[in-house]
Amino acid sequence: MSQRVNGIASPARQKLKRRSFVALGVAGGALGIAQRLTEAVPAAAAPLSPSLAPVGRSGVPHIGLQVGHWRAAEMPDELRRLRGQTGAYAGGVSEVEVNLLVAEQVRALLAPLGIAVDLLPATIPPGYLADAFVSLHADGVVSSQVAGYKAARAEWRDRSWLLDWRRENPTASSNRELWRDVWRRAPIIDRNPLDEALLQHMLHRYGAVTGLPRSPHVSYNMTGYYAFNSRRYRHTISQDTPAIILEMAYLTNPFERRFLTQRPEVPARGVALGLLSFLALDQGFALADQALQQGFATAP
Repeated sequence: MSQRVNGIASPARQKLKRRSFVALGVAGGALGIAQRLTEAVPAAAAPLSPSLAPVGRSGVPHIGLQVGHWRAAEMPDELRRLRGQTGAYAGGVSEVEVNLLVAEQVRALLAPLGIAVDLLPATIPPGYLADAFVSLHADGVVSSQVAGYKAARAEWRDRSWLLDWRRENPTASSNRELWRDVWRRAPIIDRNPLDEALLQHMLHRYGAVTGLPRSPHVSYNMTGYYAFNSRRYRHTISQDTPAIILEMAYLTNPFERRFLTQRPEVPARGVALGLLSFLALDQGFALADQALQQGFATAP
């Protein structure tokens, strides 16, 4: 009941009413902003955990395929140190040629199924969103005997744990070697919970299709790949985009070089099948599941 003096509400009541109007105004404004944001963001870009991925998800799956080192000279200033990195080269074949060849084959396989595929250069559009992102590469080393494929997801170190350690060990943290050791021992946190699912699908499917051995030589250049590192760079994928990097084979191995250049449709099918499995089983896309059910996995 209102307390009134000579028909006028008390100062305390007036103040309370003003606060109520302000609160309602803020809530209404927030609701309007949320509605506009919901309308602006495509449903396909929303992150989904495996437990929440709906069965029979409708819509067009959206894939980003990065062609490793392609147009590296055009990279922005924040990544200028990478402009000269043109990739491996062996037997008169450049890595960029192979990466682009396979990427185009992957798109040719997925586009007829109704899947949207972007071929991306070394420079990633800031905050790039997709249902899956794969960076395609071919490795190169001094020895021509090293062989196989490998893939990795981002491994982010827990910065809060590292900062706590530095505060507790102000003198020891100035020792570079010790700090590197501590960095390697820091807990790993997920960049995106679906990265691991995409990685496992790709490792299994790509290996089965190509018949190549799996290489154990996963480096920090893979787990710390710049396109994943939105904590440091602007030209990276969104944290909501599941992502991996795939080294399809060793360009410096004569057999694998011929395999990549003369039979690019085989690694392309391995990549496409890994993506379809992920889209169907972990993202719940009916379109991808239908392609698998209709025999894409067994097609020549």
